[in-house]
Amino acid sequence: MVDIRVNDLDFTKIRIIDANGTFTEYDMQEVLNINEHDLNNEIKLQPSKYVYWSSILEQIRGYLESAELAEEKLKAELYEVARDTLIAGGTPKPTKDQIDSWILRQEEYTNAKANTIAYRKFVKQLTFVVKSLEQRHSMLVQLSALKRDQMEYERSIRNL
Repeated sequence: MVDIRVNDLDFTKIRIIDANGTFTEYDMQEVLNINEHDLNNEIKLQPSKYVYWSSILEQIRGYLESAELAEEKLKAELYEVARDTLIAGGTPKPTKDQIDSWILRQEEYTNAKANTIAYRKFVKQLTFVVKSLEQRHSMLVQLSALKRDQMEYERSIRNL
């Protein structure tokens, strides 16, 4: 038996903050829910939901790329500082591992790394949302076909 411990599984609510600082909170169970009694409306809303969440995902992917670039740039800037600091500290020829170790101990770098990790997490979560919306589309198609078949069956029964 393997015990897997996780900090928090509450990602059913997502808060989106726009450029003006206004936020909108979404309950993902409501976003992904299908009202079987109003399939026509659900089918109409599906494309806009998909486009909205796909766009959010792409924006977050852009932020992730920027965070990764900033992290790499910072690491490059700290490389020379690390080398000079290690030489001044008595290490005549610092190895790459020593330099990398020094960089990893810098708070500025760990903050940049944490930022990148956070965006990676957001990208993964939003990827699951978009995939769920794709599955939702398939379910809507299947439910519509089932409802249509059921209506035809009921019509044929009445005509007997």
